Amino acid sequence: MNIVDYIPYGHENAISRLKLKRLSGKDDRAMRVEIAKKRIDEKIPIVNLSDGNGYFIATKEGKQFLERYVKQEEKRSKEAAKNAKACKKILKEWEEENG
Repeated sequence: MNIVDYIPYGHENAISRLKLKRLSGKDDRAMRVEIAKKRIDEKIPIVNLSDGNGYFIATKEGKQFLERYVKQEEKRSKEAAKNAKACKKILKEWEEENG
């Protein structure tokens, strides 16, 4: 069954990660990959606000949730870039130390 079949519409109906995992029979990684694919390839606005409520499909009436999700993911992206940059700097320093 398609993972989207288990994800409800609206924040008030969000499904927890554990329940989604149990219903879909997929592990966390497989779920995240499939959900990302649905967002990108099929333009399904699947949201997880990391607020403990779980996954849901955003609606036009609840567009503020999709807006919050976009901000959340942009912030994560910026933090990931900072972390990668710091690690690159460490690698460069190590390379310079070893000549």
